[in-house]
Amino acid sequence: MLTTIFDNSKVFKTLCLLAILAFPLTLHALPAHVHGKAQLQVAIEGNEIHLDFDSPLGNLLDFEHNPKNDQQRQAVKAMTEKLHHPETLFVMTKAAACVVKSVNLLLPPALLGSRNQTAAHADLEAEILFFCANSAALNTIEVQLFKAFPLLQHLQAEIVTEKGQSVIALRPESTVLTW
Repeated sequence: MLTTIFDNSKVFKTLCLLAILAFPLTLHALPAHVHGKAQLQVAIEGNEIHLDFDSPLGNLLDFEHNPKNDQQRQAVKAMTEKLHHPETLFVMTKAAACVVKSVNLLLPPALLGSRNQTAAHADLEAEILFFCANSAALNTIEVQLFKAFPLLQHLQAEIVTEKGQSVIALRPESTVLTW
């Protein structure tokens, strides 16, 4: 039975995707909400590249509370605009011909102007889906998050492909995921 599962490529890819999304590699997991540090999970399934980026808001903004003035409201807007253009933050191998299929940002309501909620030590989660016309050519992702968000200093990336899984630590001076 086990041989049959691994012979069926679609089932194997689905199992890999579930493994990275549902059961992160806890041996290497970062403690929750550490400023300067964030996590990226990458699952490659056929022509789809699933990215899940989790970060304290303090890495992306210089505050985590309700925006108190126009400058802070503008900073929130600029952050969300950057994250809604992930092709500039995650540069895929050009020959793979990848395009953004969807972006879902999960932000605390207080950051979006809800007066009934407050944000303290708040986090952001971004779920991003790319479609690659030639996924066989995809072998690197250059992560530009450090340039876009200078307060971010360490990114733990977990990658699952049909060939296996790995964990890579990225820093501003080392930004390329290769598998």
